[in-house]
Amino acid sequence: MRFSIFTGSAPAFTAAILMLFVTEDELQRAFVLAFNQILCDKSSYIYAYEPIIAALTDTTREDSQIAELQQQCSELYTKLEALVGDNAHRAQSQEAYREKCGALATQYENAKERLVGVESEKQAKLLRRQENTMLS
Repeated sequence: MRFSIFTGSAPAFTAAILMLFVTEDELQRAFVLAFNQILCDKSSYIYAYEPIIAALTDTTREDSQIAELQQQCSELYTKLEALVGDNAHRAQSQEAYREKCGALATQYENAKERLVGVESEKQAKLLRRQENTMLS
């Protein structure tokens, strides 16, 4: 079986088209040769992609967000504890207390949910980095 391979500019119909006739065996040999050349030089390809992999799996932003969200959760938890302690030691409107407590609890749960999400993003990046380094 023979294959036709042509080269040229598709939009430029006036350009000369060179027709090469290649047998299936010749095509297979060329493919194996090209593939082996890539495999022999794989370390240079991996080296070239290491900075890209590092950039794509950098967790600096996530680390910063995690620290910020942990601080926010800690502050909200401290406020909740203070509110509960204040309610136990001082007479106050229980409706207002429940309102404040509910608002703080909601803020805490939202911050905690965001924290879990950012931690998941960080873990996904670390797993991608590990998978990519295992290939090299």
